[in-house]
Amino acid sequence: MTRLHEQKVEHKPIVYVVDDDQAVRESMVWWMESHGYHVEVFDSAQTFLDHYHPEMIGCIVLDVRMPGMDGLQLQSQLHDRGCTMPTIFITGHAEVPIAIAAIRCGGFDFLEKPFDDQLLLERVEKALALEAQSRHAPDNQQDIMNRIARLTAQEKRIMQRICDGMSNRQIAEELGLSHKTIEVYRTRVMQKMQVNSLPTLVRLLVENGLG
Repeated sequence: MTRLHEQKVEHKPIVYVVDDDQAVRESMVWWMESHGYHVEVFDSAQTFLDHYHPEMIGCIVLDVRMPGMDGLQLQSQLHDRGCTMPTIFITGHAEVPIAIAAIRCGGFDFLEKPFDDQLLLERVEKALALEAQSRHAPDNQQDIMNRIARLTAQEKRIMQRICDGMSNRQIAEELGLSHKTIEVYRTRVMQKMQVNSLPTLVRLLVENGLG
């Protein structure tokens, strides 16, 4: 009976919080545990990397800016080790290039401090659902290719620039189009690719070798 109980605990998804700020760690642990999530905390990227093993399942809430190894460097090393757990990056210095870099190196989403606690719960729930789905039914690359095929040549050009972290204004200036026209194209791209956020679009392309 004890053995069966241990097996269940070992294979239950866990939310791994990696942040050098003790107050932030304690706040997130209290909030997520009060909503039924199992949480483990780490005060540095290196501590988590030393703890990591391939059998771990769940998701990671990871601070971008930390002393020593930062969040992006940790994510890169985890990727090299074959880690597929979704990562939610958090930072107090949200900039589009950082967000794009985070998603390109395997991040699931990106939150700017201070963030709404309920929003964090929603992102964690989605990340855990994605992780569970990926273990049983991986994304269909052909379906993604079909979505891309429905884009016009101009929409593909704009999608690439969006994924490169360019703003609507920058894209408009480069392509010689109005800001409003780019907004319309951007909406069409998101609709045809069946996504509702930039992180989701970038992750979809990167995970299928198309980013």
